[in-house]
Amino acid sequence: MFLRAEMLLLWFLCCWASQSSAIVVRENGDVMVKNGSSGTLNFTFTSDRPVSNFTRVEWSFRSNQADHTCFSSRCTILLYENRTLFHRLREFEDRLRFVGDVDQQDVSVQLSPVRFSDSGFYLCVVSNKPDSTGPMATTQLHVLGGEAPPTTPTGDPPTKQVLVLVLVPVFVVSIIIIIVVSVTIFCRRR
Repeated sequence: MFLRAEMLLLWFLCCWASQSSAIVVRENGDVMVKNGSSGTLNFTFTSDRPVSNFTRVEWSFRSNQADHTCFSSRCTILLYENRTLFHRLREFEDRLRFVGDVDQQDVSVQLSPVRFSDSGFYLCVVSNKPDSTGPMATTQLHVLGGEAPPTTPTGDPPTKQVLVLVLVPVFVVSIIIIIVVSVTIFCRRR
């Protein structure tokens, strides 16, 4: 009887193990992109199971800039679930797009235009039930092009700020000087 229970347990374990296998996610290494251009982050995965509504892909970002909100922990930037894409981080919403084909096991994304603040680590994890979720793949994006230009809190160049902060005070001071000189000349003539 004991041998029969061992055989039954062994059969159960073999059947269970054949139902689950690991997913492997791969990346093509670090990516170097010029500021203002497009950059593609290539991720692929392998799975023994066909892609289905249960397939889930999550892309995350971890900045290498200490003043970024995603510096101390990674932030989910894009999610593929139930064959639908969801943007998760506003700063990437209009610039990040999915360029892969999940059915072909390509989960690549493209960022355009790339900003200096996009420098950092991009992570991709895939789950394809009943396969177990494999380890995430990580690639680093390096944004090239010299020093980062100054930006406003919205990330735009400070052209309006320059006008307001520099030209307006110069104009006001010029008007005051003209008034003082005019009053001085008028008072001396009297």
